Parts: sequence; structure tokens; C-alpha cells
Amino acid sequence: MPPLQQDDYTDNNDDSAHSTFLKTTEVSSSLLLGEERKTKISFGTVGVRTFNRIVGDHPDCKVGPPLTLDWQYMEHEPIDLDQYETSHAEQRRKNLRLTSITRKNLLRNIFEVPEKEILAAEKEVQKILKQRSQTKRQGKTSEKAELFTQSARRKLQRVFSKERIWKGVLDSSSQMFPVTA
Repeated sequence: MPPLQQDDYTDNNDDSAHSTFLKTTEVSSSLLLGEERKTKISFGTVGVRTFNRIVGDHPDCKVGPPLTLDWQYMEHEPIDLDQYETSHAEQRRKNLRLTSITRKNLLRNIFEVPEKEILAAEKEVQKILKQRSQTKRQGKTSEKAELFTQSARRKLQRVFSKERIWKGVLDSSSQMFPVTA
């Protein structure tokens, strides 16, 4: 059985994408004899890639420039999975969210992104947020109009239903021609 791969495991703390490679898989079972299935899985190494950061356009970043990963990366030597887990376990939950100042400083000082590009990205995000807000307002207005239209349609259907019209015709015709017995 060929080794299985799991790609794109990312750790936001050190800007790396990781891949784990399955080292061995051993399954032995004897279903005919009614024995339990025994499964043994062990993992080998983790391949680490470090990606550069560039200015992004994600609108959830309301203040400051958003970050995204560049396509270029640097490949590191594979690390034993257990060694990787012990060295990264404590860092994993720390510093997942970066302040706007930290993001701006990273882009400017470490990844050498020009200030003009950072400002353009911030303006683009504000533009997207404004468009989303307008769409949300329009959605509420159109929803109210739709509810009003549906309500009016139901009322008109009740007033002009076939049964009601026939009942009115029969009532009016019986009043026009009195029936005597």
C-alpha cells in the first residue's frame, strides 16, 4: 500500500505550511475466524515550507492591511513528527491574531512591501466593506418589499377566490329571482 499524504496543514504562528507523511500502515484481520481487526498506524516526518507574506484583500481585516501568503516558499528539511509536535505545541495557540500595527510592520520591515501598496490594500478593504454594507441594507429593503407583495397577493386571492365569486353570483341570482313554493 503506498504512503498516504495530507497536504496544506498550516500553522499561522510561523507562516509555514506543513505536510505529514504516513510512514507505515499495517492492517491485519481475520474476519473468517471472528477475530477483532488490529490496526497500527504511525506517522513519520513533517515537511515544512515557509511562505512569504504579501498584502491581501480579505475584508474581515477591518483595521490595517490584511495579510496573505505568497506563492513562493522555502522548503525545509523534514522533521520527525514527535519532535515537531513537542517544539510547536506551546506556540500553536499564541499569537494567532496579529494587531494592525504588527501586520503593517511585518509587511514594511520584514517583507519590504512598499507603503503605497499597503495603503492601496487598506483602501480596497474599506471599499469592499462599504459594498457589503450597502448590499446588506438593500437586502433588508428588498426583503420587506417582498413580504409586502406576498401579503397583498394573499389578500387579493382571498377576496377574489373562485368559491367566493361563485357564492356571490349565487347569492345575487337568488335575490333577483325569488323562488316561491
